[in-house]
Order: sequence, then C-alpha cells, then structure tokens
Amino acid sequence: MKVHQIYGTWKSPFTAEVLSHAIGLSEPCWDKKKNILVWREQDDGRGFLVGTDFSGDCPKKITFEQDVRARVGYGGGHFSVSNGVVVFVGNKGKIYRQDLEAGPAVPITPGFGQCASPQISPDGKHVVYVYEFEGESGLAIVPLDGQRWPQKVVVGDDFYMDPRWSDDGNWLSWICWNHPNMPWDGSFLQMVSVSEKKFCQDLSSGVRTIAGGKYVSVVQPEFSPVSDHLAYVSDESGWYNLYLYNIKTEEKSALVQEEAEYGNPAWILGMRSYDWMGDGKKLVAIKNVQGFSSLETIDATTGKVSTLSLIEERYAYFESINVSSQGRIVLLASRYDMPMQLVIMSQDRGKSNLQVLQRSANEQIPSIYYAKPESLHPKNEQGQVIYGLLYSPQSPDFQSKGKPPLIVQVHGGPTSQALPVWKGDVQFFTSRGYAYLDLNYRGSSGYGRRYRDLLLEKWGVYDVEDAVFMASYLIKEKRVDPEKIVIKGSSAGGYTVLQALVNHPVFFRAGICSYGISNLFSLVQDTHKFEQHYTDSLIGILPEAASVFHERSPLFFADRIERPLILFQGEEDKVVPMNQSDAISATLAKRQVPHEYHVFSGEGHGWRKQETIAKYYKAISNFLGKYVVFLT
Repeated sequence: MKVHQIYGTWKSPFTAEVLSHAIGLSEPCWDKKKNILVWREQDDGRGFLVGTDFSGDCPKKITFEQDVRARVGYGGGHFSVSNGVVVFVGNKGKIYRQDLEAGPAVPITPGFGQCASPQISPDGKHVVYVYEFEGESGLAIVPLDGQRWPQKVVVGDDFYMDPRWSDDGNWLSWICWNHPNMPWDGSFLQMVSVSEKKFCQDLSSGVRTIAGGKYVSVVQPEFSPVSDHLAYVSDESGWYNLYLYNIKTEEKSALVQEEAEYGNPAWILGMRSYDWMGDGKKLVAIKNVQGFSSLETIDATTGKVSTLSLIEERYAYFESINVSSQGRIVLLASRYDMPMQLVIMSQDRGKSNLQVLQRSANEQIPSIYYAKPESLHPKNEQGQVIYGLLYSPQSPDFQSKGKPPLIVQVHGGPTSQALPVWKGDVQFFTSRGYAYLDLNYRGSSGYGRRYRDLLLEKWGVYDVEDAVFMASYLIKEKRVDPEKIVIKGSSAGGYTVLQALVNHPVFFRAGICSYGISNLFSLVQDTHKFEQHYTDSLIGILPEAASVFHERSPLFFADRIERPLILFQGEEDKVVPMNQSDAISATLAKRQVPHEYHVFSGEGHGWRKQETIAKYYKAISNFLGKYVVFLT
C-alpha cells in the first residue's frame, strides 16, 4: 500500500551518492588486425583505457598514471588502436604510445598545445592527428616511435576534425570549417592522395573537396575496407543522411534519403553513428527518428535497408558504433531504465547474440522506480510543433494529492537534443515526486535542419517561449501544479533559465542555473575558440547587433528577477567563465533576491568528480524543498 506524502519529499533509491558513482563510457574501438577491443572509461574525473582480447580473461586497464582526455574544443577523439598498439592523448595534452601486451606509455609529441583524434597509419609507421596551438589548428603527423619532431601537413582552415586513413594507405581524409560557422552550419569533407608523399611533406597540393559547403554540414568520413569508397554524413537534403563517394569515378550518391538523422552535430571529435561491415559491401548505421534510435544495415550497392531487431527490442538509444574485421558490432546502448552499456552484437551460425561488456551505473534499482518518457509534440499558436519528453512522478511506495511540481529541463548547446536514455538527473527528481519535462525547443537537433535553424537570430526568444509554452500546455492539460513550475538548465540552457526569469518574472517558481551565460558581450570576448563566433548566427554580428546583445543579456535586466535562483559554477570553466555567474550572483545579492551560489574547485564546463556531483544534487534537493515543495 502506498504512503501519502507531499510531492517532492518521497524517499528515493536514486540518492546523490548513487548518481555520483556512475562512470562514463566512450569511443569503443576495435583493433581490426588483432581482434582486440579498447574503450575509454571516466571515473571520478579521470579518464583511462580498458581493453580485452576475448581470450577468457576479464577486461583489463591499459592506462594507469595518465588522464586520457583530449581537450580540443569540447573533447572527444581521445585515442585509436591498431596492430597491438594504442595511441592516446594523455597528461599535458601529449600523445602517448602504449603497447597493449605490456610496457609503459611513451610520449611521442611534445607538451605544448592540444592534440586530438590520433590515427595510426595502415603501415604502422606514423600517427596523424588534430592539433591546436596559439590559436592555430591543423593536421600534423609524427612517427609512431616518436623519434622525430611532429610536422604540420594540413593548415589554412580554422578548424579540423576526424582525420581518416584509407586501409590501403593511399588516401587521407578530414573535415574542416571556418569562422563564423559552427560545424553544423557548414563544413567541408576533403581528401588527398598520400601514396607518393613523404613524411613531413605539405599535403595541400592535390586536395579534393568532396562534399559540404558554407551552408551544408558534413561529418564522419569513413573509408570502405577495400578503399574504393568514402562514406560520409551530410545534411544537404535538410536531414543528416548517408552518402558515398566513389574514389575512382569521383561520383557521389545518396545511400539513404529519409526524414531521419543518421548523424549528429559535431560538438565533439570522434563521433561514430555508422561504420562499414568487414567485407565492405554493407554499412551498419544508427537512425534517429525524433530521438528514438534504431540500428540498420544498409547495402552499399542497392541501398537496401534491414533493421537489426534483436538489439532494437532491448534498447532505445545507440551511439559510438564500431565494427570489427569479423563483423562484430560494438556500440553504446541505453534505455530510460537501463544505464549506458557497452554491448557487442555478433552472428554465430546465423543467430544474433548480444554480450554486455561494461555497465555505466547501478542496475540494482528495480524498474518500477523508473519514470517512463512520454513523447509530447503539441503545436504552438503559430502552428509550429514543439517537442519534448515528459516524465511523470513514479514510485511504488508513495503517492500524493493534487498535481505535482514540474521541472522544465532546457538542454545545452543550444544545438543538443533531449533523448530517451537513462538519465540519473531525471530519475532523481521523478522518484521524489516531481514531473520532469525534457524540452526540445526550436533549435534542437534530431528534427531536421529546418527545425534546428529556427533558432537563428532568435536565441533567448524562441527557447524561452517554448519553455513557457510547454509548461503552460501541461498546466492546461491539468498534469502539473501551476504554482510550482521550475526551470533548469546548464550552459546555453542556463542562459535560457536566466532569460526566462527575466522575461517571465512570476511564471516560474524557481530557477536552477549551472554555468549559465548572463552577459553575451563578455561571452564573445572570453569564450574558447570553438564558440567564438557562435553568437553571430544565434544573436547577430557585433557591433551592428549591439542593441540585440544588450536586450538579450540577462545581467542587464536582472532587476526583473523575483524568484529564488540557485547557481552552480566550475572554477576552471573556459567555455562559460566564472565571471558570468559572479556577475549575476552579485546583482541578486545587492537586491536581496533569495539565491544560492555554489562554486566547485577543480571543475570546468560540467561536473566530473564524484564529490562535486553528490554536492550538486544535495544542494538542489535542499533548495527545492525550501522554495518550492512546501509552498502553499
């Protein structure tokens, strides 16, 4: 029998300590010559590599003293592995070589600048990688033994990502783009013949631009195993679809043409939403339809699509796919009630098998405690569909009278997407009696380029409008308590929180803002290179758009904020520097607006340490109890 208790006070198995002990899993990658699998784990703020050769022994740690973490842009592209050797970005941004059998990690690049996406050449002699140093980006190459100084081989554009060798060693491809674009605005896929080139030679002559443009985004190049085709993902149709480039004939063709996403905006390096099968005749790809994933095989000649139903029946979301030379598929998979798992799918005598190698979080909490996502897509007054995932309060132990308080979660980016994956954040709140709306406002990814581009020049307007609209929709539907609406977000989502509290002073009962932007002028001056011109498209170009920057900077209108606000900030944040939160906190303190300000030392743009994560959830729980839960 359920106990009657006030919404927001239910006792929950999703404690702050439980959530703080989740580990990160990323970039599973096969050594296709040795049938060894390597992946990255992150635990308590440190990254390390783990691998297995499937000999019967349990997976083992490969790195120990190094913090495996690439720091170009938002990270990603931490390592690669080939022929029994792994190369990774470690301490001080150096690239290290590590033999998988035994032996120490040996640096092969000097300790200045930042490196990412190291890729071992097919002959095992060199490593090509992305570098950033003193504002310059490019591709460089270094001998695998580290006996010679690295050399620049491709320069001239503002950004580079995801270099790839063809298996025969004759070609090198990469993605590049320039300010003021972000990679999802417009980018280029380029390739060059390296069969006659020598180490340290400039590769700029003979470069082919294969796809992309100023207003076309292209990502994730991958050569076929027989090196006759180059696959890539482009949004030239308005959706991220798969394409093939025939290297011999120089012809391009669409492999799939659907109103679905087969790729994602390139916030990080090393993303993989598809891969070639070992024989080079098929590809296996992740298809995203309004946030829900399916796994498909696609015939490279006919385009015929088949769904891998076995794995789709168990999971709702996939990422980071990689295929061995024997056709074994490894990927990360999740569901709302299943933390991210590292999964291998293989065929044995025509029968599909699934093997879970690693789990990211505690799976001992019964499914009955999990809130299930409900897809919402109402139309606003202009007839535009707005998307979101609603999670209602869920507990087998408690129930409450009336309607629950609502937390409106605004994702970051703002080009990200709320997905139906396991989120400790969601379950922490729903299991305590809150409703939780994961909002995909105009500008979110996953719904085609047109929906994503709706936010251009409207950031700080449409995102705020959509948060208010969706909360109002749930109030109208009598799903939530109209007096207990909370808005929550981080980074760009934190900016929306502040804007919402400024423009709608009494609609939201409280705000939760993590490393949010309060002054757009300061952001342009202080943020990192990757986002230096992001506001050009989202707000306008300075100095002409100075009045718009002023109008949409919450700091200048903070005297309108009336509701309680809790602020969180990483002391070492380079993306949204600490002065952004300092300024808004000082203004609220001067006006004696109820607020809290928590600064975490040793943290940057997001929380990595267990101690920080536990403090974060405890602080929010206490804050909501004080200013929302017991409101009458």
